[in-house]
Amino acid sequence: MSRAKVFGEEKAKEVKAHGEELKASGVKYCDCPACAAVEAILGMKEELLAEE
Repeated sequence: MSRAKVFGEEKAKEVKAHGEELKASGVKYCDCPACAAVEAILGMKEELLAEE
């Protein structure tokens, strides 16, 4: 399924441009809520996997 079918033509262009900007700036994850949650979890990886 294409971005245009999900978001509509204009929003798809905006989403693509935003993703390209983020990639060009060198960030590891995008700034969407899902990626922010994953980044937070991975930031606590050692703590979460530590055996007590």
